[in-house]
Amino acid sequence: MIVSYGFKASILAQEQSIMPNYLLGGSINFFTQKNTYPLTGIGIISGIGGIYSNRTNDTKNLSFSFSPYFGKIISEKWLAGLLVDFRIGKYEAANTIVFPQGNLVDFERNSKQIGFGIFGRYILNPSNMLKLYLQPSIQYYLLNEKEKQNTIETEEEKANYIEIGSQVGVLYMINGFFNATMRIGGLNYINGNWKIVGKDTENDFSSFNSNFNVANIYFGLEYKF
Repeated sequence: MIVSYGFKASILAQEQSIMPNYLLGGSINFFTQKNTYPLTGIGIISGIGGIYSNRTNDTKNLSFSFSPYFGKIISEKWLAGLLVDFRIGKYEAANTIVFPQGNLVDFERNSKQIGFGIFGRYILNPSNMLKLYLQPSIQYYLLNEKEKQNTIETEEEKANYIEIGSQVGVLYMINGFFNATMRIGGLNYINGNWKIVGKDTENDFSSFNSNFNVANIYFGLEYKF
């Protein structure tokens, strides 16, 4: 009886020692749009500091985002971690009017953005294979946008801002070590400053919005160790 009990205790201790405590993951978002004003892509293709309008001519809007993150598993319901967010975007409009100009030009805007931040995650139903979670976060972003008219660079804008938000998502446990995730943008508050490079033109900006649409769905994969 004593030998048997010692053997069971040894197995239990071994099982506890290999339980994952950390999580490494990443998610991607891809957005493409043609021949419409890019309202649903107003995140990175924001036009900070500029106003433009297009007629019925061809327009193209494209963006891609990759967000790797690292987290510490605190309990079956709570996770906390660090994240990085890379985003690139391109918007093109043929024969468009750029205010206050009156002539038609081929307009192009290229955007690059990087953000760093912290996040938390609260799982509502941890005992299920398919889990629902809330994920609040705070991030600091640096954004650079270059505009071209008829292939000639006409303006460069830079912005830095803080974004505080909360997302909702679902998580599916593939096995004890891998999760598949899907999350969508929720409530967020933005506060920052933009400026035009080489000019004495800058301003502060802020916004608060709810953003639940298909353009803000992120798909990802996580590894627990």
